[in-house]
Amino acid sequence: FLNASVNPDNAGFCEPCLASGLLSLSSCKQGAPVAVSSPHFLYGDPQLIHNVTGLHPNKEEHATWIDIDPITGFTMHAQKRLQINAVISPDNSLKGMKNIKYVVMPIVYLNESAEIDNKHVDLYNQQLTVPFLIFHILEYALPAFSGIVILISADKHSDYMMNELKNDIF
Repeated sequence: FLNASVNPDNAGFCEPCLASGLLSLSSCKQGAPVAVSSPHFLYGDPQLIHNVTGLHPNKEEHATWIDIDPITGFTMHAQKRLQINAVISPDNSLKGMKNIKYVVMPIVYLNESAEIDNKHVDLYNQQLTVPFLIFHILEYALPAFSGIVILISADKHSDYMMNELKNDIF
């Protein structure tokens, strides 16, 4: 939701461009003055928060995040949080709207979450975690065991050769 003044890579992705932390939906909603943001304008322009009473952005409560297993790519837990806002601004064509102050007013806060259940955590551990753990143990144990076998074989071969040498000499 950062605008081009904060993140230049976002230039050209907003029309009309609003304050940082807002994404206008007006082009998708037949010109309706609607914008989407993080709840309580988290990470948005501080002026957005000051214009509305009662907002207290908090990363733990308002951020969107996803927990993905790095080996399988499975989503283990996710939180998608959005706020839909009305963009209210003065309008000279409407008598009652001439002297109002520009404000972005929250309408609704959406919180969607998903989490893998215990049954699937057990299945995941049984079919993926345990085999990977066994593989990683064997990854070090087999070369170590092979090294020990080679050393024992070399020692036995050395003893055999010494006995043969003694027999040949005497």
